[in-house]
Amino acid sequence: MSFTVTKMAPELLVPAEPTPNCVLPLSFLDRSPCLRYHVELIFVYDRGIGPADVIRKAASKVLVPYYPVAGRIVVNSDTGEPEVVCSGEGAVFVEAYADCSLGDVKFLDGLPLAMHKDELLPKESNEDGVIFLVQVTQFKCGGFTVGIKTMHAIFDGVGASQFMNAIGELAKGHQQPTVKPIWSRDAIPNRQANPNPNPNQLSLPPGALPSLPAFQFQHYIIDISPDYVSQLKDEYTAATGRKCTEFDVLAAKVWQCRTRAICFDKDVHVHLSFPVNVRAELRHLLPPPEGGYYGNCIQPRYLKARSERVADAALLFEVVDAIAAAKEDATAKFWRWMKGDQREERPAAADTYTVLNVSDWRRVGIFHVDYGWGKPRSIVPTNDEKHIGSCFLLNSPAPKKGVRIMTNCIVKEHYEAFDREMKKMAPLM
Repeated sequence: MSFTVTKMAPELLVPAEPTPNCVLPLSFLDRSPCLRYHVELIFVYDRGIGPADVIRKAASKVLVPYYPVAGRIVVNSDTGEPEVVCSGEGAVFVEAYADCSLGDVKFLDGLPLAMHKDELLPKESNEDGVIFLVQVTQFKCGGFTVGIKTMHAIFDGVGASQFMNAIGELAKGHQQPTVKPIWSRDAIPNRQANPNPNPNQLSLPPGALPSLPAFQFQHYIIDISPDYVSQLKDEYTAATGRKCTEFDVLAAKVWQCRTRAICFDKDVHVHLSFPVNVRAELRHLLPPPEGGYYGNCIQPRYLKARSERVADAALLFEVVDAIAAAKEDATAKFWRWMKGDQREERPAAADTYTVLNVSDWRRVGIFHVDYGWGKPRSIVPTNDEKHIGSCFLLNSPAPKKGVRIMTNCIVKEHYEAFDREMKKMAPLM
């Protein structure tokens, strides 16, 4: 059965009060060419009363302290670098109504979605440089979804969560966000260029995006029981005498499952990448309160290993060790990277199908966004990555208690083998 979503005409949601008219720089971390896209998320809520009007008013108020978000990203004609023109032109807001209940579309649980994502996300504006777009869709059951597109060059995951939680706070009657937003992008120094680049490392010049092959990745979802995750961690501690995190064991397990499913030649090098929050390393540069900075504070970490070693079940804890080690000495590694040290560059991969990127969204605060009727039952990332395999660690949809692993990293011919490997991880039913 097909269902229809009726969208009202898009509105430009301007700040509720006058805001500064100025041009603001982006930091070196913001200006990465890899961040010039909108991150798409759909939040699913069980109930709400007039959510579109409530969120519209709250977002307009939030755009006062977050006034750069109401501006536009432009490219400076002299430097060729992106910057923000704080024009107060506004964010894009869409109100919409679905002719079905959330139950009719399985609460948007599972992939492919029972309703196409374009029905629940705001359409990209014809105007260039829009930073934030939002669509609130009311369902017949009283539930609703909030589909957002946030420009990654302005927010990292922590920053976007801070912004969305601020909208939630004002929707619930707060006069100001609990966390005061801080811009201060010019406080972060530019990265130094290395005069002797290593040809075996991948380093992008400003404004450049590499030409990468596209893959027809198949979406995959599985919910893992917390008992299984605890069991893995306990087994690691018993074998090594050391502690590890949920991320360490789950990233290692997914990397191993994918490597085994694809059956790379044993000497082929496979790659794992994941973002690390470096706010602590930048704290001395940012004005207090440090928690209000919403720009990009992430540094990618990379691992490379022969596929034979990653695929070997007996060596799983060795993979866990490698992931944990990549996160150690965060301060030293970050500043080495900022000084152009080639040891901290991304290894060049001859075949990008050998690369898997893993992101953990459970700790950034995005699952706490509450407009007055409770936290979201689930959040669905919807970006269609076609070049690098991706994996997200999420909270399982309520009422489940566990970890949802959502991947977009396997082509059709390897899907069944990947499914068999992943289902060895004691999935939730």
